[in-house]
Amino acid sequence: MAGAISIVAPERLTKQPGESRVYAVDFSKYGEIEDNAETLTGTPTVAVTPTGELTVGSPNISGNRVRFRVSGGTLAAGEVKEYRFKVTVATSGSNTLVGDGYLFLVD
Repeated sequence: MAGAISIVAPERLTKQPGESRVYAVDFSKYGEIEDNAETLTGTPTVAVTPTGELTVGSPNISGNRVRFRVSGGTLAAGEVKEYRFKVTVATSGSNTLVGDGYLFLVD
């Protein structure tokens, strides 16, 4: 079915406090991209909650993916922190896509 919205499971990412890593959210299985051959355009955004503990670099489009760097964060011994992220990007067909998931800060 053309234009159908595919169900895409939320991403589950991990990092350690001392790491600075690049992550990517893949939009290739979204109906707008897979069925309609639309492309990602514009300036994507990344929102992380809770705010203030991680540093998120400027996101960029790479094919059907939005890439972004995450650094920072602190943990007490034995602690794990959970963050929610949302990546928003426009398509060539004037659609707005949101990819979301969780980032776990672990040691």
